[in-house]
Amino acid sequence: MVIKKRPSFKEIKQSTATHASPEELFKKLPGRASTHGYLRGPQQDVLRAYAEKDATTSDVAFELPTGTGKTAVGLLIAEWKRLSGQKVAYLCLTNQLAGQVLLEAEKVGLSCADLRGSKETRSSLEEGRYRTGQAVAVTTYSNLFNTYPVIKEADLIICDDAHGAEQYVSDMWTVSASIFNNAPLYESLVAGLRPGLSESQMRVILDRSSFAAMEMADVQGHPECIDNVIQVLDQLQNDNARYAWKLIRHRIDCCLFLVSPFEVTIRPLIPPTFKHAPFANAKQRIYMSATLGGESDLLRAYGILKLHIIRAKSEQWGRRYVFVPGVYTSEEDAYKIAGQLWDGMKTRRAVVLAPSTRILERTINAFQGATQNTPTRMGAADIENSLNGFTASLDVVLGLAGRYDGLDLPDDQCRLLFLSESPAAINALERHLSERWKMGPILRRRERTRLTQGMGRCTRNATDFAIIFWLGQSLVNSATSGVLINALPTELAAEIRWGVE
Repeated sequence: MVIKKRPSFKEIKQSTATHASPEELFKKLPGRASTHGYLRGPQQDVLRAYAEKDATTSDVAFELPTGTGKTAVGLLIAEWKRLSGQKVAYLCLTNQLAGQVLLEAEKVGLSCADLRGSKETRSSLEEGRYRTGQAVAVTTYSNLFNTYPVIKEADLIICDDAHGAEQYVSDMWTVSASIFNNAPLYESLVAGLRPGLSESQMRVILDRSSFAAMEMADVQGHPECIDNVIQVLDQLQNDNARYAWKLIRHRIDCCLFLVSPFEVTIRPLIPPTFKHAPFANAKQRIYMSATLGGESDLLRAYGILKLHIIRAKSEQWGRRYVFVPGVYTSEEDAYKIAGQLWDGMKTRRAVVLAPSTRILERTINAFQGATQNTPTRMGAADIENSLNGFTASLDVVLGLAGRYDGLDLPDDQCRLLFLSESPAAINALERHLSERWKMGPILRRRERTRLTQGMGRCTRNATDFAIIFWLGQSLVNSATSGVLINALPTELAAEIRWGVE
């Protein structure tokens, strides 16, 4: 028997000059056996297309459906570029997802620097490995889109779950005040914007029963509003909004002022990422997602001008029983049906996805009231670093607002998923465009993308399966809309039609 010596990292680096592509690099990796020694067809397709045409294109997007190995593709490109002398940063939505990427890198034999967390918790040694080009940095979007970013210089930035990160990008230039978290600030901003709001708009804002309403203040016609807002926000002390305020204060005249009964949002229409050097100065940016949707959505989300998309052809993995009880019964009875299913399950774990915090609260409260085995509740903060708290529990519901991507719960980790109301509009700007500008048809593409992403959270491989409940009138409308359903992936469209019938 001949035992082959495991190649050292130095030997791999020395042979890099012969690697014509990331595929060639993969053949040299010491951990290749953990992936059965070969790349899947969709992985090979996108890597080949990238190496041949887009290795130097400034902005490239990859669409790799669930189960096709998107993370491995990103890591191979990252290491290929790093070995050529470039600094590479791999961005994830959360610390928990970044941890998954680090584990994947370890499996295939790649050395990455763990740059999760804050300045107080990060390792200086790991930062040094990235800055000297010894390792690819793996961290979160918030560690780049930040007034004090840990990723200050990068030649290549890889954005995983790119569509799910839209909110993380825009938050850097968004001042938001919620009546729940900071009522005095909310009230002061509403009072300051009062001259730019009509009487009918104020009636809507004062109506606390209208959770979807989002009005826009006319600050151009009433410039005194801008002076009022500046006076209020200049006094910010401990609120996190003060960081975004510093960035938009001198261009506040270019911002939108959105007011709802529960929140005031001040933000530019398109985030000015070209003003953020850590992002703008990168030689290349790669955007990866299981469902990219339209090119224009990514252009607006990241403030870029041009994008080349590479799509892998692959079927949607797993099978889903999609149940839409609201088609034939009342909303109250729909929750009773969901509660009966829950009580009859042996392993009671479920995920609830909703477009906003208010809808999420309403959904979970109604669901809990319809069950005999009342579930405890977990949220985004509980899974920030690990999913173990959820997957190791029974009688538990994980609720997430405005998040339809970046959650992997394969096999028995979770078999039950609730989608509550349509995800066509999940932030203040989208709700305003939908409600007041009647741009629902334009936002339908985002709705399809988020529905596809959300329905794949519990079906992560070819033999996986899950039960999916669609709750809320807007999703009932979507389920019976031929225009929307016909544009979904073939497997999902067939499952929804079968569930409705």
